[in-house]
Amino acid sequence: MAAYERGAALKKHCEAKLAEAEARVQAIVARADGTLGLKNEE
Repeated sequence: MAAYERGAALKKHCEAKLAEAEARVQAIVARADGTLGLKNEE
């Protein structure tokens, strides 16, 4: 039972980390000069 609970906690942790990473990737934009930057950068 403890192994199942640990697995469930790890799954939740990994899903949160994945969502964080996906948000960071989506924030990357291509500029007109061909370079990459973040949406919030000017």
